[in-house]
Amino acid sequence: MKKFLLLISVILFAVACDNEPEKQPEMEVAEKVMDSIQVYQGNFISVGKSAVLKGDKFVYQVKMDSIALQLTDSLSAFKKR
Repeated sequence: MKKFLLLISVILFAVACDNEPEKQPEMEVAEKVMDSIQVYQGNFISVGKSAVLKGDKFVYQVKMDSIALQLTDSLSAFKKR
């Protein structure tokens, strides 16, 4: 009788155990959203009515409109001579 109870208890113990592997929580991948406005960093060189934006790997001609003229005026304190 003791062997029977031992056998039943071992079977119940084995059935009660959780044999399923634990599921790893899925990591949420954050999507990188590009800004609609591109930002460039470099030297703003202005001579007369012409201007250039020069970076490490690029050189762009700047169209001199009213905003570019305001930028030139506001940067006059930071000019390298």
